[in-house]
Amino acid sequence: CSIVAESLMQAFHLKKLGILLYDKETREYTIKYNHGFDINSEQRFQEDKTLHKFFTVQRQPIIVEEVKKSSIYKRSKKTIDLLDGMNVEILAPVNIKNENIALIALGPKESKDIYTKDDLGVLEVVSSQSAIALKNALLYEESLAFGEELKRKVEAATRNLRSANERLKKLDR
Repeated sequence: CSIVAESLMQAFHLKKLGILLYDKETREYTIKYNHGFDINSEQRFQEDKTLHKFFTVQRQPIIVEEVKKSSIYKRSKKTIDLLDGMNVEILAPVNIKNENIALIALGPKESKDIYTKDDLGVLEVVSSQSAIALKNALLYEESLAFGEELKRKVEAATRNLRSANERLKKLDR
């Protein structure tokens, strides 16, 4: 995550950038990377069904100012107002095929320039290229967590077996 984030920060000269991972079971986003946004890294964000349908699934960036002027705004007012209040200018979906795995939140550029079509094109390429890297990183983290859990269970089972073995030895005497 940090490599993708740092590359984007340099390429766009950003003041703020965040990467939010999507959990399709809970339909929530959690912050995986945050630079500059004044927010608790443990905070979770519920999926906005309207924005998900119109932008995320279709791999379209959510440009906050444009959505505020559209008919979608009424249905997603709470989410868009939250993004606007945090100074998020663009949310770019990170998808593998039709599966959303993350969002990249971009704040304003240091120059205060607006994002151009070229910027959005670069962001689209980076989003699609980073999708596989993010997915691999998540799978790696899951495998590490699984290994630790397995280690704890083996240690607990070993303690139980030793204890049972000691009890059996006492019974044999």
